[in-house]
Amino acid sequence: MQRVLAVPDLHAPWTDINAVTSLYSAIERFKPSVLIQLGDLYDMYAHTRFARSHDLCTPKEEMAEARKFAEGFWKQCQRIAGRKCRYIQILGNHDDRPSKRIADKYPEIASILGIDHLFKFPGVETILDSRTELQIDGNIYTHGHYTKHGQHAAYYGKSVIHGHTHRAAVIYIKLYDRIIWELDAGHLAQDDSEPLSYTPTKTNKWTKGHGEIDELGPRWVAD
Repeated sequence: MQRVLAVPDLHAPWTDINAVTSLYSAIERFKPSVLIQLGDLYDMYAHTRFARSHDLCTPKEEMAEARKFAEGFWKQCQRIAGRKCRYIQILGNHDDRPSKRIADKYPEIASILGIDHLFKFPGVETILDSRTELQIDGNIYTHGHYTKHGQHAAYYGKSVIHGHTHRAAVIYIKLYDRIIWELDAGHLAQDDSEPLSYTPTKTNKWTKGHGEIDELGPRWVAD
């Protein structure tokens, strides 16, 4: 069985650098054979359909800073985990924001203004369709779309690793004659930043960390 390290939502450029530094130490300790970023690599705050501030930064500034972080992130992961590790980037709902805005307002120009290049990095496999479910050792890796724990495993009928909710958990479910599980890997973003202040109150139940999966099973590790 492969040793998989699952990196949850980063929301660059609103990423918690201290948490990511802790993640780098975990990569060195865990020595993964597969390292996958579970989507929401970028926040795409400028492209949200919700109310937003125009004073925080320009869309160009946000994307430049986010891309700089993303490039550095993957270079550092590759430096630590080495050439034998498989690196995978998938997309999340925040990553989809610009494409959805284009499809909604001006679909005819989608083929001209594609943003696929923002998710491509040297030595990293990229899965550009956020609806794709990647399977490794029979387990499903996806960004996620449900908000309640256990819903993804129940939907797929298989063990699932996902991000999206920012609320870490490991849940086991008995499915007839077998046990499946769901690992919510949490998040690694600045949860007190303005772009992520969309919770009903300032207090939230978000948890910073990542997922590790090996022959011993799934576990969540705080960062």
